[in-house]
Amino acid sequence: MEVFENIDFRTTDFEITEYSECNFIQCKWIDCDLSTVVFSECIFEDCELVNCKTYKSSFRDVSFDRCKLLGIPFYQCETLLLSMSFNHCNLELSNFFKLKLKKTKLTQCDLKQVDFSECDLSESQFLDCNLSGAIFDQTRLEKVDFRGSRNYSIDPAKNYLKKAKFSESEIRGLLQHLGIEIYS
Repeated sequence: MEVFENIDFRTTDFEITEYSECNFIQCKWIDCDLSTVVFSECIFEDCELVNCKTYKSSFRDVSFDRCKLLGIPFYQCETLLLSMSFNHCNLELSNFFKLKLKKTKLTQCDLKQVDFSECDLSESQFLDCNLSGAIFDQTRLEKVDFRGSRNYSIDPAKNYLKKAKFSESEIRGLLQHLGIEIYS
């Protein structure tokens, strides 16, 4: 596995190519153009990807651990073989509009104001995530596990929720759209 460590790609050239089985550790891509880059079976650890362009980028079996991924337009990525997992990541303001992300695992992530509109997230896991301001509209959430996650607002009339799992303590995120008051 090729390792790239402590590289700031604002000051170092980033080759537009295919990266297969690479490990990126503490690297920074801030306002970088990642268009058409292919990442296949790569691991990103403690990296920063902020406001990057992703037109036709490919993320195939990629894991992000303890990364900052702010404002990333994932919806512009190549959808063929798209597969990612996120662990202890900050994905604020990122956009997954209309993507098929079945069985995606997001663990202890900050997902503030992330757009999941019209996504297929069937059988995914949102484990202990902060979903404050996250957008779910016409989103397929069949068998999604939200247990332990918080601050979500999901309208059951506008999303497909069959067999989704929620923590009892956070159930008001499903009921607030009904205009009812809940007291403990």
